[in-house]
Amino acid sequence: MRTGTSQAAPHVAGVAARFLQTHPAATPAAVLAAIHADADVASTPGWGGIGSAGAGSPNELLHWGSLNDGQTDGDPHLTTVEAVRYDFQAAGEFVALRDGESLEIQTRQTPVSTAAPLFNDYAGLSACVAVNTAVAAKVNKRRVTLQPRLDGEPSPDGLELRIDGQRVRLPEAGIDLGNGGRASASSGGGLRLDFPDGAILLVTPGWWSAQQLWYVNISVLGSRAEAGIMGVRAAGSWLPALPDGTSLGARPTTAPGRYDALYKEFADAWRVTNATSLFDYAPGRSTKDYTLAGWPPQKPPCVAPNSPVAEAIDPGRAAKLCFAAIGQNQRESALANCTADVAVTGEPGFAKTYALSAEARAGLVAVTLGASSQVSAPMDPVTFTAAVVVFGGDQEHGYGAMQFLFDGERTERPVELDKFGRATLNTSRLSPGEHRIVALYESSGSALKPGRSNEIVHSVRGQ
Repeated sequence: MRTGTSQAAPHVAGVAARFLQTHPAATPAAVLAAIHADADVASTPGWGGIGSAGAGSPNELLHWGSLNDGQTDGDPHLTTVEAVRYDFQAAGEFVALRDGESLEIQTRQTPVSTAAPLFNDYAGLSACVAVNTAVAAKVNKRRVTLQPRLDGEPSPDGLELRIDGQRVRLPEAGIDLGNGGRASASSGGGLRLDFPDGAILLVTPGWWSAQQLWYVNISVLGSRAEAGIMGVRAAGSWLPALPDGTSLGARPTTAPGRYDALYKEFADAWRVTNATSLFDYAPGRSTKDYTLAGWPPQKPPCVAPNSPVAEAIDPGRAAKLCFAAIGQNQRESALANCTADVAVTGEPGFAKTYALSAEARAGLVAVTLGASSQVSAPMDPVTFTAAVVVFGGDQEHGYGAMQFLFDGERTERPVELDKFGRATLNTSRLSPGEHRIVALYESSGSALKPGRSNEIVHSVRGQ
């Protein structure tokens, strides 16, 4: 094994290039902050840190996960964690993203009747449509669902939030899910889930009165997960890898071949089962009750059970509605997806939901916390470093300060962020015993939202 800066530099440069591939507008400072945020540190589960790192050396190891954003909006327009965009109109419950035992997100897609199908360039297919109607996630071994009433009765009052199967109301302060996991409110009556690894899930709901159903836009930010329908492609594949990591190969040349690959082999591989589902069900029901095999059909008509036909409207009118709602400063893909959804369904509410989704993502930050060591002796100096990453890369870093909490108690004063968006606290005053540390980001008059880091544990040996 070779060591030294001559070996480290090309590896770091490669990770920076991969990050810029997905975030081409990111500044150098934003790239550096993202690399630090994704590094393995002494507090990373399963990795104990570097032994004998040397005085002044950071206790972190370069890590390349995806650390990217993924989305599934409206009539499921998917953006994978490596920024591949494709439509996935299958009906049922699917693994959206999965990262071993630490994170899993599942989505429910419900078919709707439309007068015409929707064409997708990436797949090269015209398909009848479905909409995202529920989401379930595993957060620090807790199971969180946001879904319609279990009895199936449509209700405009809102989706129901459940944690470990129990319906809960979300208090203003949110709900602590342990080890940095948290459930809190997001824009437009939505839900935000923070995962222990720093990933953030945003769910923005919308009520479609003509269909009497709730649909949701879903964003996953800063995740290391690479498996699922929003995951990373296998080598040579046009679609994300299958659960066993194998590839579906290059895109078939014929439409029937593409349909079979996407809506049979790929869709069936990522469907949840009764054993793997994270959703809640009424007695006697299961994931099979939400599966419609053969949807979307290869050819119209687009008729789904218990769904009145949604009449399409002119795409030009749909584009005006979307532009008025989300403006010109949002991603081009968001405007295109919104226009497609409003046009094929005739439902202007999609435009409002896209606007609320953009509002929920605006100014969002991730905060990561690490320590120079997991264990120290009394009076030994210990360094705690918290870093802020602004999602989207449209700002160099977070401005403001970091408030460190030790065992729930604030330190005397917040620590100002440096030019890389990091705050460092050095201390040798920790008492013997186990200490739990969290960092709270407080923006300084900017449009950035507050953030909370993962929780780490540091032990001080007795005398």
